[in-house]
Amino acid sequence: MRSGISRPALALNTTDAASIIGWAIAAIAIVGAAWRPRFDALSGILLLVVGVAAAITNEGSRDFALGQRGWELTAHILIAVVAYALVSVGAVLAVALTVLDWRLHHHQPLGVMRTLPSVEALEAGMFQAIGAGFALLSLTLFSGFIFVQDLWGQHLEHKVILSCLAWLILAVLLVGRWRSAGVVASPQTGP
Repeated sequence: MRSGISRPALALNTTDAASIIGWAIAAIAIVGAAWRPRFDALSGILLLVVGVAAAITNEGSRDFALGQRGWELTAHILIAVVAYALVSVGAVLAVALTVLDWRLHHHQPLGVMRTLPSVEALEAGMFQAIGAGFALLSLTLFSGFIFVQDLWGQHLEHKVILSCLAWLILAVLLVGRWRSAGVVASPQTGP
């Protein structure tokens, strides 16, 4: 027998969103561990289990329930979550790279950081994660502009502004990286 209260197809409060993003980061960690054996697959699997358990068992408030249903919105949200997770992975790698670089330049003991990949591998992984996140953020913005019916009526202005600002910052970062890599890679011809 069905109750008179129906649950929304998709409800996102802060803990739901955090669980979904944690799940996506864990999935990225598992893929990274399979692709690059230096990364620890066990931590990715544990993150995945915790994220799934939190998402399944959370019965908190459903303040941000989505009234619109359909594959378009679900795909848009899924792409946005994976983009956010990839950019988050890139940010964590940037912090690890900064700390590792500082310790190496100041001749400090590495300790636990000794288990990290080389500075070059961290930098490459960071820009790969940020580049993939940028591509998916671009797809998210594009799909949002197509599928959103009433930007002002749905009160999505702040999300669009913040997403466009993030897109712009990531674009500047990636263009700077591309230009500096092009300068380093191209040999200088003398007079």
